[in-house]
Amino acid sequence: YRDGTIIPQVTDATEWSNLTTGAWCYIDNDSTKSRVYNWFAIAGIHDNDVNTPNKEFAPENWEVPSDAKWTMLENFLITNGYNYNGNTDIEAGEFLAKAMASTEGWNASNNSGSIGNQQLTNNTSGFNALPTGFREPDGTFNSIGQTSSIWTSSAVDSEKSINRDLWFQRSYIQNYNTFL
Repeated sequence: YRDGTIIPQVTDATEWSNLTTGAWCYIDNDSTKSRVYNWFAIAGIHDNDVNTPNKEFAPENWEVPSDAKWTMLENFLITNGYNYNGNTDIEAGEFLAKAMASTEGWNASNNSGSIGNQQLTNNTSGFNALPTGFREPDGTFNSIGQTSSIWTSSAVDSEKSINRDLWFQRSYIQNYNTFL
């Protein structure tokens, strides 16, 4: 965490599924792959003492964006021409996935405007979302090469938070609620 408190690495699926505090792991528990963090780490929940304040996840001068800040970013990108179809009208819809996705590693797709279609044209915004996949609440790994699932700092309730999901077959970024 920002103050130097260690976030533990948890490789065991059963242990991961029972967590109520922050943890991280490598995708597929393979140190050559990306790290992923659970919601509790993002929220700064480092112990189970209700009297202990939460930690800050992001480094100094950084933050995990809220759902509202993600929407602001998306609207900025739309109005500045980053939609794959060039449309700058927010009301016309969002087709930003290619602009925010890395140029390699995604499963291939024939869907026009999708991340997996003509990957070398991805990442015009410089965001560079990687297709890491994610770790399910039950501890299994899923969708490697297919998705980049990104936490926001916005909780829905004690069981769900809001994510942004880039999917190799889509041209838009999905905003959804996910279980912790």
